[in-house]
Amino acid sequence: MEEKKMGLLQDIQVSLLDEKATIGPILLKLRYLADRLGSDPLEDWVRHETEGYPDGSDLPTYRHTSITYTGTFTNGYQTLNNVGVAPYLIKKHGGDSWVDYTISDALSVIEAMVNRKDSNGSFSIDTGNLKLMIDKKIYEGMTCIELEARIDEGAFVRILSAVRAKLLDFTLALERDVPVASLIAVGKSSEVKAKDSASVTQLTQNIFNAPVHQSNATHNSSTVNIQVVTGDVESLESALVAKGLEKADAAELAALAGAEEPAKDATFGSKARAWLAQRATKGADGLLRVGGKVLEDDIAQLFRQFYDKLF
Repeated sequence: MEEKKMGLLQDIQVSLLDEKATIGPILLKLRYLADRLGSDPLEDWVRHETEGYPDGSDLPTYRHTSITYTGTFTNGYQTLNNVGVAPYLIKKHGGDSWVDYTISDALSVIEAMVNRKDSNGSFSIDTGNLKLMIDKKIYEGMTCIELEARIDEGAFVRILSAVRAKLLDFTLALERDVPVASLIAVGKSSEVKAKDSASVTQLTQNIFNAPVHQSNATHNSSTVNIQVVTGDVESLESALVAKGLEKADAAELAALAGAEEPAKDATFGSKARAWLAQRATKGADGLLRVGGKVLEDDIAQLFRQFYDKLF
């Protein structure tokens, strides 16, 4: 009797529960699954965790950590060696970026740092010109001759732990909310509907704690390919949420779409148009956005799919 092949989702869960399994192969499996599920945001999150986040990205909260400072100060007569410097003072004279450190490295790099045998428990980071910014301001009249900034290696451990925990939460939610995900296996195709892809995207945003499809400046919400099933209010609502609309607003707008039929040459019905007019604001680039982030043109595209209009 032929042994039943394990689905990719179950395979990922088994690996997550194996303490000896490294994170890299797990993410590669998830990337394959993301592609089959048609979720660009999930693929983005996996790619950034695997390859590292580009400069300027909005990183998830679990990739933020604090910095501790010690410095040596002197006025020519008295010297204070290796004294701690309060984060409040660093922030006051240097700004937020000097107390909130973001770790953008690939998870493979982070894993290697955690497994280093020669680690002394912390990692030094470059203080740049911060020494000049705080000079004679920490201790009045005392020059800062040396400043050291370090982050606890526990920050790297916490990132790995957070990713593993979130991955398990995600796969369990995926198994529950998107049943077709459990059927996907390498070499085996399964029918994934538009509302399934939208649900995957929503789970990605909720669990991984970042608008991942906006992490890369060249890949924003307007380029994410989300499909709506014609006449399906639930599908439209899920797609609106996936684009970034708040769930309550998405539900209200989708209900209006289902309750009216627009004129032949119009994208929106009168009630939906009035709703948008009330909530849309013009950004610095001149484009209309709802909720401060979702382009009206993106919403129009979803409405055209909902009404099956190709203009």
